[in-house]
Amino acid sequence: MAPVAATALGEAPTKLAAMSDADPIFAAIEQHKEARAAYLAVMDVPGEDREIRAIEDACQQAEHDAFSELFATAPTTVVGMASPFRAPRLAAVGRR
Repeated sequence: MAPVAATALGEAPTKLAAMSDADPIFAAIEQHKEARAAYLAVMDVPGEDREIRAIEDACQQAEHDAFSELFATAPTTVVGMASPFRAPRLAAVGRR
């Protein structure tokens, strides 16, 4: 491979990572993933205790709010534009 091509290819992932760190969509995606994981975890708690259900309701609301925030956040990079479409597909892979 020509030195120029090797240098360009070697720099591409670094530039891509730097751009993606600056895009607010990635923080919104991560926030939604964390809220969803917390909600799914609390749903696994057995019982009908009111306290458990109150925690479940709070986690469900947090997941809903994070989901709304995710789709209200405008990506600022090309990589960020594709991320909201990849995130649900990746989440579906991890479903039980």
